[in-house]
Amino acid sequence: MKHFFSLIVGCLLCSLTFHELKLSMNTTIRTYCSKWKLLSTLSGILCIGIITCLFSKNFFHYFLGLFGIVFVVSDIWKEGISKKGITVCVRGKSFYDWHEIDHVDLIVSDFLKVTFYDLNNQAITNHTYTIEKCEKVMSMIEKNTIRVNLHSKMNS
Repeated sequence: MKHFFSLIVGCLLCSLTFHELKLSMNTTIRTYCSKWKLLSTLSGILCIGIITCLFSKNFFHYFLGLFGIVFVVSDIWKEGISKKGITVCVRGKSFYDWHEIDHVDLIVSDFLKVTFYDLNNQAITNHTYTIEKCEKVMSMIEKNTIRVNLHSKMNS
């Protein structure tokens, strides 16, 4: 029974990991990864690695730990904009097609902060991009005829 449970968990984790990697490969404009987000991701990877090394009883458990680490990395790496829509890391739904997005709010400061809204005017997610990616983000949004509310936030 233990091996059956491990096999099911392994299959689920493997399919989720491949799904995340597929979304990650389609992402053309990646979001900005802050130092805190990077630090928390690295600490999560370290925890998974330590737990895997200390408590693995067979080769399959090491395999699950490796897929867990790849899953965490690909989940962070996938977030951004693709030609077909946006990829996010929230609420269980990891991809929103362009026709599911009603409008966006853009705040331009040191970074470009984009808030995406669905057809019910509910905020989907916030993405942060570097200023260098501003033109790419704007052209991708305009190409898909998404309504834009532009705000400027000047630092004092």
